[in-house]
Formats: sequence, C-alpha cells, structure tokens
Amino acid sequence: MEWTLVTALCAAATVAGGAFGAVVHHAYARGNFDTGLATKVASLDALTTATISKTERLSAELHDYKMVTSAAIARMEANLSATSTAQIAAEHRIAKAIEDFGAAINNMTTRIDRVLEARTG
Repeated sequence: MEWTLVTALCAAATVAGGAFGAVVHHAYARGNFDTGLATKVASLDALTTATISKTERLSAELHDYKMVTSAAIARMEANLSATSTAQIAAEHRIAKAIEDFGAAINNMTTRIDRVLEARTG
C-alpha cells in the first residue's frame, strides 16, 4: 500500500471521527438522548477520541518512518554517486594509459622504420 494512501486514510479517519464526535457532543449537550443511549454515546465518544489519538500517533510514526527512509535513500544515492565518480575517473585513467601505450608503440615503430631504412637505404 502506498504511503500517501495510508496517510490519506489516517487523515480521513481523523476527520470522520472528529465530525462524529462533534455531532454526538452537540446532540448530547441538547439533552436529546435518554440515559441508556447517552451512556452508549459517551462510550462511543471515548472510543472515537481513542481512535483519533491512535490515528494521529500512526500518522506521526509513518511520517517519522518516511523521514528515516528518505535519509537512508539519500545516503545510498550519495554513496552511489561517489562510487560512480570514482569508477568514471578510473575509466579515464585506463583510457589515457591505453592512448599513451598506443603512442609509445607508434613511436617505437617509427624508430624501427628509421633503423631499417638506414640499413637498407
């Protein structure tokens, strides 16, 4: 499940629970309930409050986890970047060494050609 979906569900539960609690509190304050129903509503109100608090805690924990995960990903990306930079530098050094070796071979071939021409010519 995507983190944004979980966060959205937590927010929706918080809003829904808060709205339910407000309606129950308003109706209860007006005295529209009998005693048995008022007790059930009070327990539902307490349950709603507990649910909201758990939802907020879960949302905070998800946010903390997201921050920790983001930091870990940033560290891995930095390590990969450093490794890539080192690998690119090593490849450049190897390419330069190959070019230098080719130049040295060409230089040696030129000298051998001069020596052979001097002997034959």
